Amino acid sequence: MLTAEFEAKVENGKITIPEQYQAVFQQSENIKVILLKSDLEADLRLDKDTDNSTAEDIIQHLLDNPLSIENFVPASREDLHER
Repeated sequence: MLTAEFEAKVENGKITIPEQYQAVFQQSENIKVILLKSDLEADLRLDKDTDNSTAEDIIQHLLDNPLSIENFVPASREDLHER
């Protein structure tokens, strides 16, 4: 399976495949497309020049930049160990 990740604008419901990928994907009958619209996802790509983000990178990013959730109540010790 060949994968490519890129950012693109949606114009009139269409996404243009960047030139460097067009030759590869034009011959494909079926491709799988996953659309993401999230500022958080963009922030998690720590290395903007490559697509080599790892789970450790994402976890470190979240540790450095914790999410703020309104009215969040952490679980109690009893709740965590309840069976």
